[in-house]
Amino acid sequence: MVQPQPVLIEGTFDDVARTWAVSKDAAPVSVTRSQRVAKQRDTFQWGYTGSGAAQLAIELMLEAGATDIEAAEFQGRFRREGVGKWAAFEPFSITVEELEAFLTVYRYQKALE
Repeated sequence: MVQPQPVLIEGTFDDVARTWAVSKDAAPVSVTRSQRVAKQRDTFQWGYTGSGAAQLAIELMLEAGATDIEAAEFQGRFRREGVGKWAAFEPFSITVEELEAFLTVYRYQKALE
């Protein structure tokens, strides 16, 4: 049986254009969906815990299957525990399965509160 390839989300920074880009299985990811949950910034960023990182954390929680409410609620945790710790201006990659693991933990912790 052939195992399906994991869905990969990657981020890159273009030094020349000074732009950030995020893709899912090589297809560009737009900031629009995450902005419908909460508009923090017009771009995704990582490597710090500000508004661009918040926007990315929301998108990544949505990619993991979070509801809009969960994405808004859990983005702060994921921004501090994930996105904010990734090296700024350096590429990142994470699988949807890894994101789902974060979401599972957050849901469990929320249930215990």
